[in-house]
Amino acid sequence: MPEKLLEKIKEKLGFESAREVKDGQIVGLGTGSTANYFTQALAKRIKEEDLNITCVASSTKTKDLATSFNLKLKNVDEVERIDITVDGADYIINESFIIKGAGGALLSEKLLESISDRFIVIVDYSKQSKKEVISVPVEILKNSATHTIERVKELGYPVTLRKKDSKPFITDLRNYILDLSIELPIEDPFTLHQNLSSLTGVVETGLFCHLSTDIWIGHENKSIEKIPVL
Repeated sequence: MPEKLLEKIKEKLGFESAREVKDGQIVGLGTGSTANYFTQALAKRIKEEDLNITCVASSTKTKDLATSFNLKLKNVDEVERIDITVDGADYIINESFIIKGAGGALLSEKLLESISDRFIVIVDYSKQSKKEVISVPVEILKNSATHTIERVKELGYPVTLRKKDSKPFITDLRNYILDLSIELPIEDPFTLHQNLSSLTGVVETGLFCHLSTDIWIGHENKSIEKIPVL
């Protein structure tokens, strides 16, 4: 996919999803290149229409971006519910099952999305997985990483400790991330999530099951397919 076309698709997804926000709402801001276009478009709407919007960021990077646009921010523990969250995804397996966490903010993202009345996933069409093997992120405690990695390996999946600049990647919440190679199809993703989550040392998984209310897919012709999740 040409890079310029990809960016145009992401930009349109961000613009269109920002139009779903209503005055007075609390809005969750996702993390990643596609979600950034939403934050940018939302900031433009707020300025042009003088909207009263409170935002909750899902990562330090997103918080910095929102601050650069002078958006009003609260921490997640300062709000009871979020009206709408817009975020991207790494893979769309089906309407009820997406994978997130490539950007390393999966725990904060899942927290925001679990308390959101509406969660719109915006992706370009390349995120509709046609692969035989996918990478599933798993966030683990830093101080027990060796033991946790062994426990995850016992489930039978190849495991890689995510690194950045030859050192273990550290999340905003000071944890490590494992990347699991898993063959498709995954017959029961929720059970897989439960099996991983039950392991001591595992904090959260990148398996997002039954959280999204809408999936928007930007296609090569720049049309947007809007799929309501029942």
